[in-house]
Amino acid sequence: ALNFARRGMSWNESLEATAAALLAINVAELDVGQATDGLGSIMAQFGLQASELTNVVDMLNKTADNFPVTTEKILTALQRVGSTATTANLSLEETIGLITTLSKATNRSGENIGTALNSIINMSQKSSTLDVFAGLGGSAREAVEAFRQGGGSILDVLTAVSQKVNELGENLDLDSAEFKKLEAELKESMGEDFEILSDIYATAGTYRRNYFVALLKDLDTVKEVQGEISTANGYSAKENEQYLNTYTAKVNSLKAQWQDFVNDEQGLLGFKKFLVDAGSRLLDLIKMLGGLKTVLLEVSIVGATILFTVKGTAIVSGLKKIITTL
Repeated sequence: ALNFARRGMSWNESLEATAAALLAINVAELDVGQATDGLGSIMAQFGLQASELTNVVDMLNKTADNFPVTTEKILTALQRVGSTATTANLSLEETIGLITTLSKATNRSGENIGTALNSIINMSQKSSTLDVFAGLGGSAREAVEAFRQGGGSILDVLTAVSQKVNELGENLDLDSAEFKKLEAELKESMGEDFEILSDIYATAGTYRRNYFVALLKDLDTVKEVQGEISTANGYSAKENEQYLNTYTAKVNSLKAQWQDFVNDEQGLLGFKKFLVDAGSRLLDLIKMLGGLKTVLLEVSIVGATILFTVKGTAIVSGLKKIITTL
C-alpha cells in the first residue's frame, strides 16, 4: 500500500491498487516490485483509476494465458511505450495487442519490444510517413485522412496499411524510394534493435527486405487479443480462487501466517507469556497437591485403578492360568 501511497493516492485508492497488485502476484507470477511499479505506470500513462486496476490485471493475465507473451513482458513494454501510445490515441487494449503482436513475431524481451513499438508509433505519425501510407490508396488513404483530422488512432492507419500490403502482395514495390526511406528512418530511430529484429524476419518471404512491412502482416493478432480482452472481466479472480484451493497455496498460506506471527513482536511476546503463565499455574497446582513425588504417586495409583477397572477380568484370568501351570 505504501508504494501506491507514495504516488499520491488516497488511503482507499492505495488499498484498491494493492488488492489488484496482490491478485497479479498470485495469478501472473510477478514479484511485488513488478506488480506495483507496472500497475502504477499504467495508471499514470493511461489516466486510469485505482478501481480499474483489477480489470487491467484481468486483461494482462488472460492475454498471457492465450498468447506467446508473459505478463511481465507486457508490463515492461508498457512502461516504455505507454506515454507514446496515448499521444497516438491508442487505448490500453490496443497497446497490449500491439505488444503481443511484436512478442509473437519476434520473441524479444519486453525492453526490446517497448523500444521498437515506441519507434514505430513515432515514425508512423510523421507527416512524411503518412504521405507514403496515403499513397497506397483506398482504405489506407482514408485512414490517414481520418487520423490527420483526429478521427482515429494510429492503429487504424497501420491496420489499413497492413490490409493494403497484403492485397498488393508481390505487386508491392518494396524497393521504391518511399519504402526505402521508411526503413531508413525506422533503422535510425531503433538503432541496434533494428538489426536484431530484422534478422528475425530474414525468412519472411515477400517481406524479407523490409522489416516494417513484415511487421504489418502480423497485425491481425491485435484484433485477436482485443477479442480475448473483451471477455476478461473476472478472469483473474476465478483463477486466483483455484490457486488458493491448491495444496501448495494452502501450505504457502500457512508459511506466510507463521512468518507474520514470528515477525509480529506483540504476537510472539503474547505466545511466550501464555507458556510462562501455563507453566506457573501447573507448578502451583503440583505444590498444592503435596509436591511432585506425591502427584506422581497419585497419578500412578489412579492409572493402575483405571487399568484394573477396564482390564481387571483379563488380568485375573491371566493370573489364574499362571497359578494353574505352577
